[in-house]
Amino acid sequence: HRVLQRETRRPEQRANLDWLADNLRFSLLLDQVGRKMEPAYELKNAFLIGEVAGAELLRRARAARAELDSAPVDDLFRTFARRVRSRGELGELSSLNQKLWLQYRELERFLEKALSGSTARSRLENQSLHPSR
Repeated sequence: HRVLQRETRRPEQRANLDWLADNLRFSLLLDQVGRKMEPAYELKNAFLIGEVAGAELLRRARAARAELDSAPVDDLFRTFARRVRSRGELGELSSLNQKLWLQYRELERFLEKALSGSTARSRLENQSLHPSR
């Protein structure tokens, strides 16, 4: 990318190369964020159907929290925002914000509750399914 940038003389071509690089970077970051969110998502589902509780829930929640904390969410949103050129792409950013960020925050809240020791199944389940309570 940088070699092409140096060799490209026209500003619009440089802008296109930056856009292309950000698209590739965004795709890689989205994959990485998804992989980092997956352990928390799977743990929450396992908890909700009663497959995990107690010490195992706590152990898996710690590991899932470490993965979730290492997800490059800020980089993902900053990279996407840099590549926005149209109203359609701005709409995609809004959709990404609503879907991915809300899912991330929901998993964060679930893990906080699991790690705080409130492992009574019904209480945690109600709080996880109804975050406004």
